[in-house]
Amino acid sequence: DILLRATGKDISATPGAGAAGGLAGGLMAVCEPVIKSGFEVLSDLCSLKEKIKNADIIITGEGKTDKQTLMGKLPKQVTALAKSMGKRVVCVSGTITQEGKELGADLYVPLSHGEITAQMTIADPVPYLINAGKTIKNTYEV
Repeated sequence: DILLRATGKDISATPGAGAAGGLAGGLMAVCEPVIKSGFEVLSDLCSLKEKIKNADIIITGEGKTDKQTLMGKLPKQVTALAKSMGKRVVCVSGTITQEGKELGADLYVPLSHGEITAQMTIADPVPYLINAGKTIKNTYEV
């Protein structure tokens, strides 16, 4: 609303101008920036497609895989790209909600579950990450 009043430009429905794109939104109001997906830029810079092509299993994740993840966050983008290339995807995250399991991964490995709290995995993540690795190994016999 402030940008609309100050510049006369309404960017409220423009992709990339929302909360995560606040800087881009501000720039849209005062100039004509070229807006690109951060994922696409970084994916190209690190040759992600080539790396996925040469991998057997793709592992992605974040602190909490949930409804927000499905809105285009990095694990969603990585999963979609990997699945489009016929790859198996494993999601390893601190916690994974039921909604988060709509990500499209083949295997979900939460670090915290049952009696293992998020606080425990944050305080000393190594044993939980080792267990996650064992789960992946045992599932895919790699």
